[in-house]
Amino acid sequence: MKKILIVDDDQGIREMLAEFLKEFGYEVTEAKNGKQGLEMLQKEEFDLVITDIGMPYLRGDQMIKNYQGQALFIVMSGAANDQELAKIIKTNDPRVKYFLPKPFSLADLLRSIKLAFKSS
Repeated sequence: MKKILIVDDDQGIREMLAEFLKEFGYEVTEAKNGKQGLEMLQKEEFDLVITDIGMPYLRGDQMIKNYQGQALFIVMSGAANDQELAKIIKTNDPRVKYFLPKPFSLADLLRSIKLAFKSS
């Protein structure tokens, strides 16, 4: 079973994505910000991290830069300036597989996850 970490400061989004992905057989863990996400990544192995960029304590892009492991990333954001940053991250870090602009459909998320795992 693939393990996914969802990192987003919006509890509603985290919970909705977690419930959706559990229905497809993924083991899902949640983190409420980049700091907590990085701590979890340092303690436990995940196959994929779905992260927002703009969060308190530690932004998603900073979490990715500080993480030394092999997990893949899907970056999501609703802010226009974060979208540009996400594109830059994707081109500079091969672990970042996809960028999803908010709002996105659950079908787009599922497709991105399947393609990310296929590309690894």
